[in-house]
Amino acid sequence: MLARVLSFLALGAALAGCGLDLAGLENVPEGGTEDSGVDASLGDDAITGGGDAQGIDSTMPESGPKDGGGDGPTTCSPACKNQTCVNGHCTGTCAPGQQTCMGQQPQTCSPTGTWQASGATCPYACVAGACTGTCVPGDKQCNGQQPQKCDASGKWQNNGASCPNVCTAGMCTGACSPGATQCSNNGVETCNSSGQWGSPQPCQYVCTNGACGGVCVPGAVQCSGDGVETCNASGQWGTAVACVHQTCVTGVCSGVCGPSETNPVPCGNCGTDTETCGPTGMWVAGSCANQGCAPTTTQTCNTYGSQTCSPTCMWGACSCPSPSVCTPNATQCISLTQPQVCNACGQWQNATACVVGQVCSNGSCTCTTTSCGAGCCSGSTCNPGNQDNACGNGGNACDDCTTNGETCVGTITKQCACTGCLNGSTCLPGNSDTACGNNGVACADCADAGKTCNKIGDTCN
Repeated sequence: MLARVLSFLALGAALAGCGLDLAGLENVPEGGTEDSGVDASLGDDAITGGGDAQGIDSTMPESGPKDGGGDGPTTCSPACKNQTCVNGHCTGTCAPGQQTCMGQQPQTCSPTGTWQASGATCPYACVAGACTGTCVPGDKQCNGQQPQKCDASGKWQNNGASCPNVCTAGMCTGACSPGATQCSNNGVETCNSSGQWGSPQPCQYVCTNGACGGVCVPGAVQCSGDGVETCNASGQWGTAVACVHQTCVTGVCSGVCGPSETNPVPCGNCGTDTETCGPTGMWVAGSCANQGCAPTTTQTCNTYGSQTCSPTCMWGACSCPSPSVCTPNATQCISLTQPQVCNACGQWQNATACVVGQVCSNGSCTCTTTSCGAGCCSGSTCNPGNQDNACGNGGNACDDCTTNGETCVGTITKQCACTGCLNGSTCLPGNSDTACGNNGVACADCADAGKTCNKIGDTCN
């Protein structure tokens, strides 16, 4: 045993210049304050030992204050954490075999406690020295409407709530959901694939809940029967509101009357016209019925009478009674002394009664020899006097001669004498020599003309 120790000591002395403990068999402390007394496989005296960089004390006395006087143990106690135990000392930055990542580059700890690249750079993520994942940490993407972000292990993870509109490059964007619609100024806007509203497309009637609809333009009016329908905000016709004493024309209550209404009004000569309501709500005249006469006009009645129309268009009383019994101006006698004359209405009326000496004949009072008695008739008048010798005398005597064409002659005894020519009992003017000419209607003195009277023709020849 002693021989073996001496042999190693001799080998240590021979390699002192190298400071290498080949076997690391120093199991007695060398006496250094920092030497643990255990040399690792390469020795631990390189730093705190007595100058034997290879585990062999060579430059400094092994009995120095820092050298325990010999090689220490080959293991580290306590065990190294994330370092390498070399000649009983913890050294380096990692434990051999450990794995880590430098960015995307996997690394493995070398036997000397240093990190070294291990394999190619990872395309996605490097975790604990190994390539893993399906994405580059920090990258973003969309899974439908769900934003996602790549975590440190290269795995996609949901990043926040699902997007209400559009997910783009892992972020919520847009003002609307693609394909959605909304109303704008009575037009339909459609959301495009970028989540932006397009230009509104106008609706014919009304836009409701993002779609064109309705059957009419809000606020428009139309007639339904005799009522007005108004288009509501939804583009639907509302309940018709009836027109009162008016007619619906192009959606408006117009005029002064409603369909089927009538209106009796006076017309013409106190007649009645039944007006009917026209299509525009105005009265349309019919025919005037039940008219009377035209006020102030007259008409004949009862053959010879007349009547006047009153202001109430009614004929007044006839001026003549009915019926007529005679021809106006006709005369008659109803007694020897009472003549009658037919008036303008064809009715007999008593004329002036005959006086003494007169008698009614042919409707008039006349004088006759019989009626006159002791007097004489002067026309229709019975005058006192003697018919034989009295004439003229202011009409107080009978026979003024002129009735028969005679002339009263004489101064004391007055008599009627014919100074002309007589034609029978008629005294005609002319010469009294010869009665001739014109059938006795006129006297002609044929002798004056140098002619003779032809009695057969009463002509002068």
